[in-house]
Amino acid sequence: ISFIDEIMGQPNSGKSTLSLHVEALLGSNCVAVIDGDDIRKGTNNLDYTEEGRKKNIYLIQDFAAQFDLPNPFKAVIVAAVSPYRDMREEFKKKNFVKEVYLFSNRKNSNQVENFEPPLKNALFLDTSRYGIDLCAKRILHFSGLSPAGPS
Repeated sequence: ISFIDEIMGQPNSGKSTLSLHVEALLGSNCVAVIDGDDIRKGTNNLDYTEEGRKKNIYLIQDFAAQFDLPNPFKAVIVAAVSPYRDMREEFKKKNFVKEVYLFSNRKNSNQVENFEPPLKNALFLDTSRYGIDLCAKRILHFSGLSPAGPS
């Protein structure tokens, strides 16, 4: 695989919005955006217990790993809550993953109490403090990618 940008954080931290913005900047350098909410809807997984979340994360990781690309400058973007560090670390052992952790001061009733942020080698972005353009540019820089040029 080229690599996977895993954009994670609490619900309402901006994962989906930012992922789509990064995709637009990357153009053909982005192969796919895999959104955890879309996977939940597509599989009808409305189980937000730890077991239900893990099932969703496994599906997302399996899907992302299917993109075996020879070009190291192409990215698959994953946008998901992904609260369990052990699952992310295991996934990183088998795939080239860049972790982006979003956080904000926006709270809602869907907060995950046992969310485990990355400990190291991740980009930390406060989406309540920085705008979407700056956050997207930081993700591109962190990932070593350039925006697509004009067609």
